[in-house]
Amino acid sequence: MQIIAWIGVSQAIFAAILMLSKKENNVSDKVLFFWLVLLTFDFFTCGLDYELFQKPLLSSSFLLFNPALYLYIRSLTNKNFKLNFFQFLHFIPYLAFKVLSYILKEPFSMNTFF
Repeated sequence: MQIIAWIGVSQAIFAAILMLSKKENNVSDKVLFFWLVLLTFDFFTCGLDYELFQKPLLSSSFLLFNPALYLYIRSLTNKNFKLNFFQFLHFIPYLAFKVLSYILKEPFSMNTFF
């Protein structure tokens, strides 16, 4: 599983670099780039969890992908879409959960879930 996390990091970095090197970047391309950077961060922290704790901590990916998908679709559908501070508030649950997972160090296990 650790190898998959590091492969995910490299693929997300590669895709983000491709998006950044595009000639004409519009707002939706920048949102997709931001999403890929967040995905890289999530895979990176997952890989570090395996390195440091030998087990994955609680994942907060579902709190990352839904707001990012919402902003990306909104940037595609609205021609006058502009990012502002209030739209980034959608990511606060992700950041809070990520910080709490390192404070509590609760392993991700389906055995303790039920």
